[in-house]
Amino acid sequence: MALKQLTEDNIFFIKCLFYYFKVLGIAPISLYTRSTKKNASQCVVFTRSNRALVYDVVLILILVTANIYKILYLCLRVSSTKIITIEAVTNCLEDFVACLSAVFILIIICFSWEKLCAVVNAISGLTECLDGFGVENPKKYKLQLEICMIIFVNITTWILVFVITAVAEFSYLLYDTIMYSNVIVVNVLLIQYSVVLKLLRHNFKMLNKNLLVICQEVPIKIQSSVESNGSVERLSQLRKLHASICKVSRDVSNYYSYPTLACVVCVFYTLIYTCYYIARPIVLYHQNLRGDMFVMSLFYGLLLVLSVVILTKSVTATIDESGRTKEIINAGLLRFEDDEKMSKKVMGLVKNILENYWIDGTFCFQLNQFSSYLLHTDVKFKVSELFSLDDSLLTSMAGSIATYLVIVFQFLQK
Repeated sequence: MALKQLTEDNIFFIKCLFYYFKVLGIAPISLYTRSTKKNASQCVVFTRSNRALVYDVVLILILVTANIYKILYLCLRVSSTKIITIEAVTNCLEDFVACLSAVFILIIICFSWEKLCAVVNAISGLTECLDGFGVENPKKYKLQLEICMIIFVNITTWILVFVITAVAEFSYLLYDTIMYSNVIVVNVLLIQYSVVLKLLRHNFKMLNKNLLVICQEVPIKIQSSVESNGSVERLSQLRKLHASICKVSRDVSNYYSYPTLACVVCVFYTLIYTCYYIARPIVLYHQNLRGDMFVMSLFYGLLLVLSVVILTKSVTATIDESGRTKEIINAGLLRFEDDEKMSKKVMGLVKNILENYWIDGTFCFQLNQFSSYLLHTDVKFKVSELFSLDDSLLTSMAGSIATYLVIVFQFLQK
């Protein structure tokens, strides 16, 4: 894959973003830069990386070994005390679910590295084609700033979680680090999915901006044949680009389908466990929670909630931006009908002057074709055809977590 004519700042941004995901095992491909033959500009190339695949395999083995050690330690600790508490059981289950989710994600990514390359290749190619239309894109740096802010907040929150954990229970720091390592894989995959969705939304924005420019170029649909052919050709190209973006969106949804399912399961159970520790002192008055442990649980839960919120908001924003295309095309059709009535009056008044001009029925036909195509096209992001990744997921998770907590606390009170 090549991202052509990139500035040094863009290349640096792409490298930082890529290596951030690669170090955490979510991008098992390689990246290098080279100069193009046509000009002195540089391009970024993504290719297969055997080292990255081996790195992921080693990462999987480390996670499995560390979690086996941790679970055995918990079992020995419970057997020595001969007391089985609900906290011990839920803790073991949390470790098992988090480890299983992280290992499952890394295995799926290792086997589907070709799909990842194809998706990134398609997104970059579409971005290059849309930039080639000549419409200025002043919001490109805003996109980079949004991505940087997401990653910065994510890293900062993780640092706070580790620091608070070290202060609260330093003797169990290794134990907690193993647990956090599993959740980091889950968290970073959700962040990567959000970044890809923001890139797709950027492509939809550029396409809609080009459509608006085309529709505003002709105040009255009476054009010369040269102008008409140019507008029709550009509209046809944008329709093909829209179809390509929708196809890439489906590929993205399919690629992240099973890994996201593992992420949602892991986040859901971990949030139940975290909310239990936060709410326990409030509901069960005889069981107190230290202030440092409360802050640690609060930041840990906030980190997971933020990752899910960012993902669902990115999905909703991408779907909304794709829906704007329908509004633009329908508005163009209505405007064309009004301008056609006006053009007939103009032709009746100055018929001799307009011998070389014509009413652009071809452009109207292309708009109708585009509108008909959009009626049968919807951009959706689902998880294994089980549920959609939108704001409804947050409501469902919040309601389910509250229900399970009520059941657990009622059981403990009895």
